[in-house]
Amino acid sequence: MHNPPGPNEIEISIFGPSYGESVLVHVGNHNWLVVDSCSDPSSQEPIPLKYLKQIGVHPSRDVKQIIATHWHDDHISGLAATIKECESADFVCSEALKSDEFLALAAAFGRSPMVDQQQSGVHEFYSIMKILEERQERTGGKWKAPIFAGANKVLWRSGQSVGSLSGGRWDMSCTVYSLSPSDTASGLAKLGIASLVPSPRATKGRVPDLDRNDFSVALWIDFGECFVLLGSDLEENGDQRMGWSAILASKARPAGKASLFKVPHHGSVTGHHPKVWSEMVAEEPTAVLTPFVLGRTALPTKADTARILSLATETYITAVPRQRIKRHRDRTTEKLIQQTVSFIKDAFVSSGQVRLRTRISDFAVAQEVKWTIDLFNGASKLTAVTP
Repeated sequence: MHNPPGPNEIEISIFGPSYGESVLVHVGNHNWLVVDSCSDPSSQEPIPLKYLKQIGVHPSRDVKQIIATHWHDDHISGLAATIKECESADFVCSEALKSDEFLALAAAFGRSPMVDQQQSGVHEFYSIMKILEERQERTGGKWKAPIFAGANKVLWRSGQSVGSLSGGRWDMSCTVYSLSPSDTASGLAKLGIASLVPSPRATKGRVPDLDRNDFSVALWIDFGECFVLLGSDLEENGDQRMGWSAILASKARPAGKASLFKVPHHGSVTGHHPKVWSEMVAEEPTAVLTPFVLGRTALPTKADTARILSLATETYITAVPRQRIKRHRDRTTEKLIQQTVSFIKDAFVSSGQVRLRTRISDFAVAQEVKWTIDLFNGASKLTAVTP
């Protein structure tokens, strides 16, 4: 587990400990991208940082970009600590968050002592804002402003690097695109965010999430002959101006079919569009998803699992979606809990990782992408999971 990828090796590591998701991408030549963040259930350390250090990567030097696909709690835990340590990385977030209203929302709830700071995505963004401000002050005003992701936008591109092979040469260039959110989704999200901003005298508890994930950032990674689609939590509601429908309708989206697909929204039917599989994903793809467990919600469901396996037999899941059990306690016990630790929740110790690697030189010669797949900390094939 502790060996790093070679300079001509692609790695996609997907983490998901039943509540939380993060993706690490090695794009070649020791350059890394971090997509979202989640925390280790035992140590609370950001899982991407922990893994990079385990394999001998220097986050402050080697991480080039950190992408927050959206601000929901299960995708952003530990992201501020990751940004603080990865000092040379650009920060990317959704175009929907480029508004005075979101800054006001983050400031209002980020400073509130009544917000659960360990679980609040808005508080995490507030911490990120403070880190970027402090970095600007230390560098005398020289800092990198956030990059805002939208439809069909280039987020990162490596310089062209060509290596030699017996019988030919191979190209190590890589381009990362954001496919969403659409302009319509960004506009509607900004209106929704504005409605969440509290009045000056209002009690500031926990900020509610927007109902849908129309403004999530889906990513397309182009390695030349190898394509990767990271679906984030982008949902589909049938509106041609938003979600997967808008991506499919776009004539500007990058060409190709992905051999690897990170299934959106934890496999839920709300993130499914059949044409994504037929038009954007290869015929026999490798698919990966992360589970989601909160209260009585557990994803993927049995129906979700059957649907995904009908489309990709080689599908992996980072952890088993164990549903939480509601416990009934007497009043004395509940009062004691409230007076001491506020609440108790079930512990999920698995940090769940699916790691996929392929050498650029291999598919440059064979014209076929073959992933080497390693499963760690409770990850398994989806066929082994019974909801």
